Amino acid sequence: MRRSSETSWLEDKGFIGVSMKPDFTAEHEFGIKDIYHSFEISHPEEMVGIERRRIKANPEGLVLKEMTIDKNSVHCLVFSPYMHFDKKFVRPQELSLYREETLSSAWDERSFGVIVSDDPKTGLKNLKKLHAAFEKKDIAIWLGGGGSLFSGPGLSIGIISAIPYHHRKTMEDADKDNFNLRKAAEGTGIKDKLSAANKKYFALSPRWKDDQKKEVIFWLNPMEQNNNNCGWFEVADLLKWIEGTGPIPKKGEK
Repeated sequence: MRRSSETSWLEDKGFIGVSMKPDFTAEHEFGIKDIYHSFEISHPEEMVGIERRRIKANPEGLVLKEMTIDKNSVHCLVFSPYMHFDKKFVRPQELSLYREETLSSAWDERSFGVIVSDDPKTGLKNLKKLHAAFEKKDIAIWLGGGGSLFSGPGLSIGIISAIPYHHRKTMEDADKDNFNLRKAAEGTGIKDKLSAANKKYFALSPRWKDDQKKEVIFWLNPMEQNNNNCGWFEVADLLKWIEGTGPIPKKGEK
């Protein structure tokens, strides 16, 4: 578990949840697949929107605890499947409050924690609402994306019944668009063609070329960057790369 760069409450005419922005650390680069597994969050293609992110289990390892740090009373909502919490609750070292902070968090691919001081009282009230929602399985957990107010990078936890309809609809639309984009990208067959030609890369990420959403372009981060350019390229450019021409090879034809 590593400390978030910024922690904030998610709100829209009332409390919704918490957002934990990533820091420049490896633990925030691995996704949250173990958290999904622990809470039995599956992602079937036919399911979109907030229901795609709903927890289906309430596993052991989620606790709401009071403790004292530097003579100050604080509360922690923590989930870790590999820590056994008892009366001698041990706070993960990364879960701390700096200086005048009243809210902070930490997380990695398998665990998370939110810590608040008793001042302001809102912090403890929000943690209690989250904890109660977990018990009712009225919680959604997601990592970035979603195309809504809650689409910033990092780990987000929200109370489903508190999320307004327009945010749910925006998330559903974004999921449908991502599904269509992925299918369009797969339809080009470009990954298989590059693999067959032994063209290697660190990333090949699709996006729509324009608002018509009919043609896909790709962000290429190639290996051997002394010989190849990175950037956004059309499928035709990637096919030329296979032949050693086009805008990707640094010595290819322009």
